[in-house]
Amino acid sequence: MRVLYKSESPYFDLQGCYHEMGHAVHASSISPQAEYWDRYGFSMGVAEIFSIFLERLTKNRKYLSLLGV
Repeated sequence: MRVLYKSESPYFDLQGCYHEMGHAVHASSISPQAEYWDRYGFSMGVAEIFSIFLERLTKNRKYLSLLGV
């Protein structure tokens, strides 16, 4: 699986990468053997939860301090 994001600045690179990793987490939970139409049973709003959850970690001071940022 590849994760792509647009490089803008160190902070937004981290935020964008985490957001896109959330999409990767969601995509990794989909069976590749499933029919195309059965792979996407969630609305985009529900699928976005994974991305927003990981993105929000980049705004958590305690989490960032654990990373040494």
